[in-house]
Amino acid sequence: MMCLDYCTHPDDSYETNIFSVEVTIDWAKRCKREYERQLLMRKIPPEKRPLLFAIIQGGSFF
Repeated sequence: MMCLDYCTHPDDSYETNIFSVEVTIDWAKRCKREYERQLLMRKIPPEKRPLLFAIIQGGSFF
């Protein structure tokens, strides 16, 4: 499983890239909370849990 990210174009402004990083971080937090909630609700044991991957975001400014 992968978190959503806000993709940017190489020509996007610095401000757009800052916004995209903030959105991506917010989505990652929400994703992690829901992932944990689903694991508890479905009673999935640790050895059967799907992996959750984060997105490295930053455009060409970071």
